[in-house]
Formats: sequence, structure tokens, C-alpha cells
Amino acid sequence: MPDALSTLASLALAGSLAVERLVTIVKTYFPSLNEVGRPAFGESDARADQDRRLRVLFVTILASQLTAYILASGDDGFNGQVKVSAELGVPWPLFGLLISGGSAFWTSIVAYASALKDVQKSQAKQLDQLEQRGALGSGAPAVPSASVVKVL
Repeated sequence: MPDALSTLASLALAGSLAVERLVTIVKTYFPSLNEVGRPAFGESDARADQDRRLRVLFVTILASQLTAYILASGDDGFNGQVKVSAELGVPWPLFGLLISGGSAFWTSIVAYASALKDVQKSQAKQLDQLEQRGALGSGAPAVPSASVVKVL
């Protein structure tokens, strides 16, 4: 499970970075998407910039869906899913929604998945050491202590 989560997070991070690059290209090509709206007299800053932000959001969603569609078109042709592992695939519209969240979010998820794998490796190593001590008759219990818990 942690390996699939790590792979999914890594794919989503790469997809998010691609989407951000596509949005930057579109914003460069259409300068009006970069210009912050100036408020008219009596109008709030947020209201003046709302139309531009909605257009940028639309471009982001469109770019994320396009990126997910391209990722779902793998070596075996279009199968409607972004392959995470041999047995796990994510439908491309859902994956497009996931990558529209931004790379900062997925960077945190990748770090979490990596830390989870490290904890599992450490716990497995501790469990192996405890089992070896028990098998050698050193007096240490063969059953892991309460601090060694397998994460499912």
C-alpha cells in the first residue's frame, strides 16, 4: 500500500508540475490572465480580480484534464486509466482533478509516503532483530514489544 501511495503521489506531483507549466505558458501567451484587475471606486479588490481568477482556474482545470488524458494514453493505447501499478489504475478524469490541486500539496504527500515507508522499514528491521534474539536464546522475547507495530 505505501508503495502504491508513493507512486500515485509521485505521478500526481509530476502531473501537477506539468499543469503549472502549461498554465504559465497560457498566461504568457494571453497577458490579460496575468494582469490583476484594478478596483473601481467602491469596489473591493477581490471583486475586481474575480473574472481573471475564474479564467485562470478554467485554464488550470482544462490543462489538468488534458495532462491526465495524455497520461492515460500509455504504451497499450488509451485505456481510460492512469496506471499507478500493475494492479492499480486511476480513471483519468479523477486523476485530472487530483493534479489540479497544485504541486505544493503533492510534495507534502510524497514526503508523507516516503516517511511512512521509512517507518515501516525501521519497524521490520526491529522485528527481525527481535526474532533473531529469540531464536538464538538470548533471553529476549520473540514477540515484538508494544512499540513495534505493523502499519497496514
